[in-house]
Amino acid sequence: MRITSIAMIFLSGALLAQAPPTPTSSPVAPTAATAAVIEPSTPIITIAGLCPEGTPAADCRTVISKADFDKLLEVAGPNMPAAMRRQAAEQYAHMLVRSKAAEAMNLQGTPKFEQQMKLVRLQVLSQFLTRSLQEKAAEIPDEELKKYYDDNQPKYEQVTMERLFIPKTRVHAETKPAVSQPKMPGKAEPKATPAPDPAKVAAADEAFMKTVAEGLQKRAAAGEKFEVLEKEGMAKTGSPGPPPTTAMGKMSRGQLPAPHAFVFDLKSGEVSMLISDASGFYIYHLLKKEFQPFDVVKPQIKAQLSSQRAQDALKKVDDAAKIEVNDAYFGPPSPSAGPFRGPAGAAPKQTPVPQPKPKQ
Repeated sequence: MRITSIAMIFLSGALLAQAPPTPTSSPVAPTAATAAVIEPSTPIITIAGLCPEGTPAADCRTVISKADFDKLLEVAGPNMPAAMRRQAAEQYAHMLVRSKAAEAMNLQGTPKFEQQMKLVRLQVLSQFLTRSLQEKAAEIPDEELKKYYDDNQPKYEQVTMERLFIPKTRVHAETKPAVSQPKMPGKAEPKATPAPDPAKVAAADEAFMKTVAEGLQKRAAAGEKFEVLEKEGMAKTGSPGPPPTTAMGKMSRGQLPAPHAFVFDLKSGEVSMLISDASGFYIYHLLKKEFQPFDVVKPQIKAQLSSQRAQDALKKVDDAAKIEVNDAYFGPPSPSAGPFRGPAGAAPKQTPVPQPKPKQ
């Protein structure tokens, strides 16, 4: 029994929805262990009891060869991991059995089936369009990738830095609650010691630690070792724990918070000014600058450009049509959900709800 087109369509839709292909998809290849022993004509799925009408019971079976199944996967799941192929094979076999039972009940002749097939066709065609655009978008010459690298070199700059971190707060000894003393005859009522104001304590801590940080910044700029300065700064906080490491290793632009990003523009060997944010004070020392080689970032550039081109191509398709959704029928869009956006991010146009005319 040959592979039925109905089962293939449904399996294609299911597998495409589960594992959409990447722009760099490649043909399905069996594992190295099986490639040498399994020929294309070798049966890999056998379904006993499934056969065309009139087939003798002893011969009633459906056999699917490796070539048949590989052809199916080329359409339905070209990037399917080997571990998932058994599951796909079992799912496909069940679809064949169930579709045969459905045909015996003439379910394929019902209006609901025809409508479902229309929807499945639209889904598969839409997915094939996306795949086709992705494959085309991935066809980028090396010369174009190199030009993008040359035009955007700051993106691929790496710096080796070290950093001082000085908290704005200090560790204070725990304040014990005041114990009320009984009033002694002939003596004044004892005054309760008021609890310290947390806001004033925090302000005093920040002012003190800022003075410490400013002194450390000057000493860092003069060439003192960051490890020594970090240890001293943490000691001023009263923290009993070990100081944080100052080494940051290699970093690229975008890996630091926006208020700290200017340190990437320092010269090699330069120490930054004092940076203050909600968490504490920071001082950076830029040790070395270098650029990641083109060959290292080439796959990253290709993936980025391919993705953007595929999105642009799909958006161009979407923008060629104008979609209007009648709010009078569907109701207004939910503010929390927001408007529907397709793969390219296009939002359909909303039709205003008709307002009733005022009575004369």
